[in-house]
Amino acid sequence: MKDSNELKIIAFFFDSSMIDEPSYGDVVFENIIKGIEITLNSSKIIFSRGDIVNKAAYNDVNPFVIKNDLCTITKINKSFSDYLYVCMLEDIEQQIAIKIDSRLKETFSAYVGMTTIDIQSTDSRKQFWKTLIREFSVEYKTITYFGCEDEGTSFDVSTAESYGYIVNYDGFPSEWDYCGRKTMFSTRQSSLIKSIEQLDVIEGKSDSDRGIMEMNFALVKELGISGVEIWKAVEDINRVYIAKEGKFASTDYIFTSLYQASQGFERILKILIELIVYKESPVDKEKTDRLLYSHKHTAMYEFISKHTSINLNAKCKSLLSMLESFYKYARYNRFSYSKNDVLELTLIQNFGRDLDENDFDNTIKHLYGKSLGKTAQSLYALLKELCYELNIYVYEISYESVARYVFYKYYGNDLYETLNRLEQSKKELIWYLMKSGGENPLTKILDNIAPLPFEECNINYFLRSLITNDNDTYMIYDFVSNEYDELVEQNKQKWKERCEIINDIIGNTNLYFDDELYDDYEVDECDNED
Repeated sequence: MKDSNELKIIAFFFDSSMIDEPSYGDVVFENIIKGIEITLNSSKIIFSRGDIVNKAAYNDVNPFVIKNDLCTITKINKSFSDYLYVCMLEDIEQQIAIKIDSRLKETFSAYVGMTTIDIQSTDSRKQFWKTLIREFSVEYKTITYFGCEDEGTSFDVSTAESYGYIVNYDGFPSEWDYCGRKTMFSTRQSSLIKSIEQLDVIEGKSDSDRGIMEMNFALVKELGISGVEIWKAVEDINRVYIAKEGKFASTDYIFTSLYQASQGFERILKILIELIVYKESPVDKEKTDRLLYSHKHTAMYEFISKHTSINLNAKCKSLLSMLESFYKYARYNRFSYSKNDVLELTLIQNFGRDLDENDFDNTIKHLYGKSLGKTAQSLYALLKELCYELNIYVYEISYESVARYVFYKYYGNDLYETLNRLEQSKKELIWYLMKSGGENPLTKILDNIAPLPFEECNINYFLRSLITNDNDTYMIYDFVSNEYDELVEQNKQKWKERCEIINDIIGNTNLYFDDELYDDYEVDECDNED
């Protein structure tokens, strides 16, 4: 520990709901001064007091504390039913603060713990101390109240006197604005706080400490993004053919697959770090902040594994290592000279180096998909466990999000196999429409709109585009675009009406078909003149 005589600004926190007296500030005041500790301080101590009225304080004190070796607030995620009351002491020696903390822990049930104050912090929540009222100073057994004697004090003078203190007044106005002064009256200065400007709240960047509900609502969104990115990685790897050897492959989709996977896992790893830091505070905040701003997947996992019981298998760890290598080396590899200009392909080939060359494309995609799934589901299981302990709901996933395919074991742990099953389901729908589509009410509603003359030889290409979501395919786009050009030339108004009707009806889940109504339905505007 640093020099125990070093002067600090220390805030002592109290749960006002635990104090039966309506004037709980007086109770706190008495509990602090009745020990002899402050009389032994080598310097004058400035006292500031007041409530933290920020709503986050009702959930926890996490946004207001500095987690270091002097922080004794252990239950930072405890909910409070009333205001947190703070008594802040400027220019108190560390050893004196520790003694007061130890005594209050043993004798005062409303005491929460102490934390240091960082006067340089730009986090608005950690500047709560600037709203406290600077009331008096204590030097040995003399209390000097900031104001005039005829105005009285905010505490019971007789209480102070009963513990041997003498109460004096500095005689200056007690107004908060100090009558426009820039410098505090000398009696109200400490070695660290001397000017009025130092009490102005600074607008700046907040740090990684957040209230538990604020964190919950933010991270649940990040989890959804994480799952979508990992799923997109599977969709993109499905768009390319990968051979075990050679440099010939469509690197664009391998790149986007690895990029999205690395982004997705980076997010869920950082979610877990935030939850662990929150649950186990105080921790090495400087170290965890470096992790949160890094792209080091393996280092993040190692931190998580040291604080939890998670244990990924070797292939899942290899996946995280590959994604870290991609992010570090392959993202901008072609923007400077490199002997290997298909590094993303090399990474995925090395990931499957133990696989047989026969059917490598299929087996590497299943290995990749299974590694993605197992890793994601293991991390998600840990996330749920931490959320249960903290009583928050970061694990909730929208039923409309593909993230559920990634994190829910119900769908299996091989994400590539899940994608194949989804494509198979689309094929079944298409087959149903081909065999029984004539019985669908839509065919009667659109009976007078002639279909475009798709050529049979291209049908399977077009169907594959629908099944695999290949919106980049040019064949179906070019065909429909050319047909539309001809329809516009023939009758632009009829073409517009055709597009409007098809857009309004095909795939519209708000349509309801009544047998008696659609039997009489006619599309008068687009009657086929042929």
